[in-house]
This record gives sequence, structure tokens and C-alpha cells, in this order.
Amino acid sequence: MTRTLPRSTAPPRESSGYVLLSVLVAVGVITGLVAAYGRHVVVEGRSGMAAGPLLEAREACFSGVGFARQSVVTGAAAGTQTIPSGSCSATISVASLPLGNQALVVQSLGVDGLGARRTLEVGVTPSPDSAPSGPATLPTLGASTVAALLADSSVAKHQITRATVFQGVELDGLLVVHPGVQLTLDDVVLEGAVVSSTVMDGSPLGAYDADGAPTLRIDGNLRIDPHPSLPRVAVVLPDGAVASGPGDARVQIFGDVVAHDLALSHAGTLSGHVAAVQQSLSGSLDRLGADRREDDWSQQLDMGGRVEPVFVAAVPPSTDVGALGGIIDYWSAP
Repeated sequence: MTRTLPRSTAPPRESSGYVLLSVLVAVGVITGLVAAYGRHVVVEGRSGMAAGPLLEAREACFSGVGFARQSVVTGAAAGTQTIPSGSCSATISVASLPLGNQALVVQSLGVDGLGARRTLEVGVTPSPDSAPSGPATLPTLGASTVAALLADSSVAKHQITRATVFQGVELDGLLVVHPGVQLTLDDVVLEGAVVSSTVMDGSPLGAYDADGAPTLRIDGNLRIDPHPSLPRVAVVLPDGAVASGPGDARVQIFGDVVAHDLALSHAGTLSGHVAAVQQSLSGSLDRLGADRREDDWSQQLDMGGRVEPVFVAAVPPSTDVGALGGIIDYWSAP
């Protein structure tokens, strides 16, 4: 009789390769954990030593950014400045950009190159003194503009050297009013501008003299359209006055107006900027665009180097290798 022996119930032997693979996996996991923990300790130690200085540098940099923004808005003189903040300080430097904007660089860095850095780009536009005190603080024609006008024989230049009245006429060109002379316009259309002879001569503008000031008097209807050679400029009398006569009249002025004393009591339209030490404008004078953002001042006018910001934008920080120059140089030095 044949007897069938039962199969063994012992677990099968595992191959030596599988055991080796399991050991390698276990060792790899343990090694990774140890390495991660070691890296964590190193990083935490470094950040623990640098966290205080870095935070102080960042706060100093933010203080510098705030100061820079305030300086731009208030029109303070630009230049390199150092702003203290706690135990740190922020350095503000100004650089000109190709398109006429300015770059404000605010940084607070240690000798090791660590710290904080912010860059602001500021767009500016020429602007007159917000509180002019005399003829020299008012806009005037730039020297290059005056030279171009004098060299252009196609631009008529009417020299007003004595009291003159134009009535019921159309005029073209520049009405150049000399000191102590009054020009009266009544029912006149002018394609050009009224300009002081002192401006055309390039003479220095001294203190205002009411008796010797060139004066434009408006006695009737008046329309001034800028001349193509002097776009967006209507009146340039920084050492003179603009006065209004009695009676009803309507004025239409399409250009910037500059005068030491300005009094427009007639109804009408004024499309342009106004700069004056003393000014009085009629409530019936429609200031086109005054209730929204106006156009820039005429580029023919010299503001004496004064500008105002039109935008302030933060420039994203650079992440290229060049931005790490200070850190690399410090740590690579012997």
C-alpha cells in the first residue's frame, strides 16, 4: 500500500537577493532621516544666528522705503542719504534711468552681504513751484526755445514798446511786451502768445516791480490759440501782470498762462495750466479738464529743474547670480 506523506507547513525560504534588497532599503531610509535631521539642525542653527540681524536689516530697509516714498511725494531734494532704524541703518541712493525716470535703491546690508534691498522706480514730470514767491520761481521759456524762436523768421515778433491797443483784429505771432508797458486787447483773435521781453532777452528775473511790470489788459472778447512754433503756450509774463477791464467780455485761452499777478474776471474758457504768485479767476471761467487729470505742462516751458512724481512702483528683486555678488565675495575671501 502506498502512503502519501503530508506537505511541510514551514514557510518557504526567502532568496538571499530579496533579503539584501530589504536591508538596503532600510539603510537608505535611516540614512535619509539622519541626513534630513542633520540638515535641519544646521539650517536652524544658521537661521537662529542670523534671524535677528536679518530682521533688523529688513525693518531698516522698510523704514528707508517709507522715507523715500515720503521724500518723492513731498518733493524733497533727492540724493544719497542714510536713515537710522534701531541698531541698523538704510542707505538710499538715487539713479537716473534712460527714459527720464528715477530709481531709488534702498538697502541695509552687512559686510557679509546679508540683509535687505528694495528698488523703487519713480516716474516724474516737470512741474512748477507749488508756492511761487517771485518772478524767478515761475515757469519761463527755456533758453533753447527762445533761441529757436529768434532764429525762426517765419514767426512774427511784434515789439510792444509803448502803450498799445489792438481792437477788432486778428493777430499772428508773438506779442513781446516790454517793461512798464501796457498792452490792451479788445475783441482780438491771436494765434500766438503774449511774452515778456525780459524772457525773450534771456535777462535775469529780479524782484517784482508793479510799476515797471509788462501788463496785458483784457478789455473785450479775446481768443488765444497757441502758435505752432510754441505749442500749448498762451501767456508768459513771469515779471508781469494780466488784468481784466470792466464790462462784459468772453475769453477763450487754449494754452498755459504764466504771470506774477493774474486777474481774469470775465467768463469764458481756459484750457491750460495757470502759474501765478497772485491769482484771481472768475467763477464763470470754465477750466477745461480741471476736474480730472490735466495734461502735462508745455514742454516749451522751463520749470527750473522742479519735477513731481506721477507714479512710484516697486521693482521685483533680482534673483540672478549678480545679485549675490556681495555674499559670494565675502564667503569666498580667504
